[in-house]
Amino acid sequence: MARKKQGGLAELVLCGLFFAICGLIAALPYIVTLAFYALPLLLIYFAVHARAGKYPALQLCDDEDTQSYLRDLRKNRSDLFEEIDGIIEYGREAGVRYLDREDRFENRSKRGQELNLELERKRSLLADVEERTAIAEDPRYRAYLVLEEALAAWYRARAYLIAGSVGISTLIGTILLIELRQNGSHERLSILVWNPAPHLLLSSFAFGAVAMWIVTPLVLVLALRWSRRAAEAVYSSVISQIPEEDACDPGSESDTASEYTQDELADDPYKVLGINVSATVAEIKAAYRSAIKLCHPDTVADRSVLIKEAAAQEAMRLNLAYESLRAERGF
Repeated sequence: MARKKQGGLAELVLCGLFFAICGLIAALPYIVTLAFYALPLLLIYFAVHARAGKYPALQLCDDEDTQSYLRDLRKNRSDLFEEIDGIIEYGREAGVRYLDREDRFENRSKRGQELNLELERKRSLLADVEERTAIAEDPRYRAYLVLEEALAAWYRARAYLIAGSVGISTLIGTILLIELRQNGSHERLSILVWNPAPHLLLSSFAFGAVAMWIVTPLVLVLALRWSRRAAEAVYSSVISQIPEEDACDPGSESDTASEYTQDELADDPYKVLGINVSATVAEIKAAYRSAIKLCHPDTVADRSVLIKEAAAQEAMRLNLAYESLRAERGF
């Protein structure tokens, strides 16, 4: 009985595959025609995105660009806070227990695990935005942030230029190959469903358009990957030439690390974390995570002993401020 069911299923799959192939063959002229007449749209798309312009260099950015960039970052930051609060509210309404002290949901249920993964992803994005905001607000480093964006845009445009060039080469090569193989034969295959000028719009043009539609997206994906890696490599090379400074409290390596007394460690916790007194619990947590990340031992692992000591003291100061706010706010 089981063999009969398996045989019937195999016959059903073969039948479906047969009809799918027949449908594809029947639709082939329409697909080729659509690819041929839509080809100008593809060319226009690449022409618009392939304007690489002048290779970016490290320059001081003007205040207008900086302020615009800061506004975008702050809006993104506000949106992420709202999304995080929305995830927490949704989880609580769904009956998943939220551990305020650990700042996460319980992992006992599958839904809790999924919510924690989503929270982790949003908080990672928030930490990146916080770091970029801190850089953009510092006039010493904002030029590097602008350079990063400019390099990414320049290499991305170069990727479109490469993909478009390969696509046009594929189009011309396919046309020439088909025409040379036909060797001037008057018997030409009519593949286009609608061809207002049969002697002008040859079938080789249509096949060339199909080849370009197939090759160009593949090349674009590879070129975008290459461009992203190239931009990151150039940016990393520039960043590596920045003089070493304290990751938590910018200063020269020649400066001796200051020793914090208990009174200094008991500073206003809001000022230590760089937030307003009216900051929400979510903003306090995000500010702490962003600040403590800069002082983590892994972050300063390749720095000097003085910087490592300063980072450890700053981490102690941040932890004290955070614990003080947790006790004050009760979270």
